[in-house]
Amino acid sequence: MGWASLRPSRYSIYRMFTTWLAGKRNKECSLDARLKGGERAIVCLDEYDNMLPMDIYAEFLIKSIIAFDIDKMEQLGIYEVAPEDFALAEYADTSKIELQRIVREGLDRMRAEMS
Repeated sequence: MGWASLRPSRYSIYRMFTTWLAGKRNKECSLDARLKGGERAIVCLDEYDNMLPMDIYAEFLIKSIIAFDIDKMEQLGIYEVAPEDFALAEYADTSKIELQRIVREGLDRMRAEMS
């Protein structure tokens, strides 16, 4: 239960710690998606769908970019996204994966394929 202990100095968007009860925080904290842990497997919890401004299947798009499946990337809307669209999803991601970097690499690969 070490990860779920009541720590007033921690921050979580899922209200796992007591900081949300205090309202505004007096201390600044370094917000990073990869805080306290390394890269993990993709967990399908519809987190990306709730955080993205567009209606796409983001988890499947990320998986197709990692697998470099060009046909699937086109079907899932690789041309409609930008790496900045995934900024909030990357912050809230429990898998701690660099989504913006993956999307940028996918777009670069698609551009190189078309040339």
